[in-house]
Amino acid sequence: RVSRSVQKRFVSSAEVITFDTRHLSGIPGAATLPPHHPSHIAYAKTFELPEKVTGSAADRLLDRRLVEAWREDGILQVSIPSGNQVLQNATLKSKEFFAQPYAQKSVCVDYQSFAGYIASGEELTDGIRDYSEIFTVTKDLPDSDPRVQQQWPCHGPCPWPSKPFDGAMTNLMNYMGDYGEKILKLTAYGLGLEDENALNKLTEDGWHHMRIL
Repeated sequence: RVSRSVQKRFVSSAEVITFDTRHLSGIPGAATLPPHHPSHIAYAKTFELPEKVTGSAADRLLDRRLVEAWREDGILQVSIPSGNQVLQNATLKSKEFFAQPYAQKSVCVDYQSFAGYIASGEELTDGIRDYSEIFTVTKDLPDSDPRVQQQWPCHGPCPWPSKPFDGAMTNLMNYMGDYGEKILKLTAYGLGLEDENALNKLTEDGWHHMRIL
C-alpha cells in the first residue's frame, strides 16, 4: 500500500495505477510489492472529520461523499491532525516492539482472541505471503468474561508484551474508535436513515480490532 499527503479539505481524487511488478523501477513503493504478481496501487479517498457531528450543512456534504466512497471503492481513509501525541506514542512503542528478537515477539499470541504477533511471511493475502510484521490488537477481555468462558471465537485477552505497549495501543484504539463513531453517524446521515445513531447502536460492545504494521 502506498499513501500520499492530501491537502484538499474533504476528499482527494482517487487514482488507480495498474502494472506488472516486473517493470517497477522508479515507482514509489515498488520494493514492498511481491515479485511477479500483477498489482494495483490505489490512492484512497481521504476525509477530514469534524470535531463533532451535528448534522450541519458541512456534515451533510461530507456524509454524501462518504457514502459515495463506500459505494465506489469500498474503502476510504481519514486524516489525523499532524503531531498527534497518541499516534506518535503508539508509533514509538510499535517500533520498539518490532525491533525485539523473534523469540521474544513470537510468544505474544492468544489463540482465543486471535490477537498478538504475526511474523513476516506467516500470513497469506490472496495466496501471496504478506511481508509485513503485524501485531493485532483486539478487545482485551478478562478470563472472567462470560463470552471468554463460553469460548466465543475472537473473544479473549490481548497478549500485551508490556504495560507501556498496552497503554499506547489502547489509547490509540480508543482514539480511533471515536473516529469510527463519527464515520458511522455520518454514514447514517448519508444513507438517509431516520435514526442518526442506527449504525452506532449496532456496534455497541462489539468486537473490534486494530492491526499494527
